[in-house]
Amino acid sequence: MVPALSFVFMAISAIISIGVPIVLAVWVMKKYKTGFWAVLSGIIVFVAVQVIFRIPLIQVFGLTDFGKAFIENNMLLYIAILSLSAGIVEEFGRFFAFQVMLRKKREIRHGIAYGIGHGGVEAVLLVGISFVANIVVGILINEGVFSSLPGIGAEAIQPTIDVMVNTPSINFLLGGFERIFAICLHIALSVMVLHGVRKKKIGFTFLAIFIHGAVNFAAVCIAQYVNIYLSEAFLLIVALSSVLYVILMYKLFIKQDGLPQLDGC
Repeated sequence: MVPALSFVFMAISAIISIGVPIVLAVWVMKKYKTGFWAVLSGIIVFVAVQVIFRIPLIQVFGLTDFGKAFIENNMLLYIAILSLSAGIVEEFGRFFAFQVMLRKKREIRHGIAYGIGHGGVEAVLLVGISFVANIVVGILINEGVFSSLPGIGAEAIQPTIDVMVNTPSINFLLGGFERIFAICLHIALSVMVLHGVRKKKIGFTFLAIFIHGAVNFAAVCIAQYVNIYLSEAFLLIVALSSVLYVILMYKLFIKQDGLPQLDGC
């Protein structure tokens, strides 16, 4: 049986992962008059580089015999490749967005709005929707009908049942808070890349790639080889550092540009 507390924590994480991005997007558009395009640009880029491009390639690779053997025998290297590739596609995606899609919207508020869209849609797609699906699966498991669904073999569903039943309930709650930490990082990286675009220095994009990849690699390795709680503590520190960085950069941008012109474009 899937514990009742697991359902509660999955619901909370789903609400966080879907609700927080929406609240943040409305907040930045209303308070700083960024318009929806900056937020939408972040959504479009994430979907293009991750959902359409990178994730399908990873899935196809994992289904091949070579891919299965490589992952089994080179787990650390595989984690490093996943982490670095995420940094490459997402940070160059940001660079493209600020160079092309937001070429006339390069104030700090637009960078923050872009980061909310980018990190927000990731939270919705990777955690929010997944946890909603998990709640449905958990109900089916507890009702005893999941294993009897047509077209699904016992070998295919048993791992899912084991995860749902045996995962500590608190771990489902951590998923929601992790998305908040990730959104903070996405906003900071967006501001970093934007700063580089404004200064015409591509080095800031490569720095963002390194930070993105290093954080992903460290978080996954800590979770896999130590424990998930230390991994979340690490991500909390990253999130707080990201907020501090954005505050400092906000002051720098305001010093350079003056107060934001609150247009509704």
